[in-house]
Amino acid sequence: MEALICKQCGGRINPKTMRCEYCGTYYKMEHDPWNRPFITLVEHPEVKVIEGQVYIDNHVASRADKEYINRYVRHELTARIAEALEPKVEYEVYDDIQYDRQIVRGRIRIVSPKFRF
Repeated sequence: MEALICKQCGGRINPKTMRCEYCGTYYKMEHDPWNRPFITLVEHPEVKVIEGQVYIDNHVASRADKEYINRYVRHELTARIAEALEPKVEYEVYDDIQYDRQIVRGRIRIVSPKFRF
C-alpha cells in the first residue's frame, strides 16, 4: 500500500486513524465505481500561526552588549506575539458572591510546534 500523504500539509496520514500526524486533518477512505480506493478530506482543523518580527540595526548590534540585544529581542517578540494573541482569547466572567467581586478568566489554546496529532 502506498503511503498516504496529507493534501493540506504534506504530512503522513496514519492509515489506522486516517488522521494526518502533523496537522491533524481527518480523512476517510472511499472507493470509486471501479472499487479503487481514494481518500476524502473530512475535517481540516483551523491552525493559525502567530508570529512577530524585530529589526535590529547592524550598526547597533555590533556595538551593543549581546545579552542586552537578546533581552530586547525576547521582550519585543513576546510583546508583538501577545498583541496578536489577544483577539484569539476566550473570555468568561463569573460572579464571586462570597467576596462581592467579578472574576474574569481568559483562555487560549496553544499547540507546541513539536506536537504531532
